[in-house]
Amino acid sequence: MRTLNLVVLVLIGSALFGSPTFAQSAQWQPYNSPEFQFSIQEPGTVTVGTIPNGHATTFTTVSNNCQYIVIARKLSPMELAASWFASGDALWNGFLKGYGSKPTTVKDMTGQGWTGKAFTRELEDQPHQSGIFCLSTNGDITYCAIVAGPTLTDDATTYLKSFVVTEKPDSSAKAIALAIFLIVAVVIALGIILLVRFKKK
Repeated sequence: MRTLNLVVLVLIGSALFGSPTFAQSAQWQPYNSPEFQFSIQEPGTVTVGTIPNGHATTFTTVSNNCQYIVIARKLSPMELAASWFASGDALWNGFLKGYGSKPTTVKDMTGQGWTGKAFTRELEDQPHQSGIFCLSTNGDITYCAIVAGPTLTDDATTYLKSFVVTEKPDSSAKAIALAIFLIVAVVIALGIILLVRFKKK
């Protein structure tokens, strides 16, 4: 999860706190990403950026002194296979390590095309945050949608509730991940068998 942690650190440390905010009237409009297969209602013009070291893409809007950000990242088959060895919350735990501080509230949540967690964070010296961290139903893309600002209004709820994953069912990534998982499992099993036989000798 080191790469995922880096993504979150860059997101929180740079995107939220490194860009100036300014007041502008909200003009809600749908935004769709064919590449990352999601849609969301945006309160203004979306700026698309990249995090090269994290292999992720950011979608940012600024409105009424708040920043609205979606960060999307495609998992490799190897990462998918690795996540199967870990607990079901492995990706979430990796996110928390990079997030930098414990969220104020956390709850499980499921939306159209995704499952994950909704969270809030309120710190005296930093903008309030409300967000969603989730995995697509296909299990091959992670998303983090966050609203950050001095105060969070109903616009934050409108933004997060409108997040939808439009990804079509696709078993190819899971099939590759399953193959890697089985190969690793066989190698581990053979290693254990050989170790046991060696000790018996």
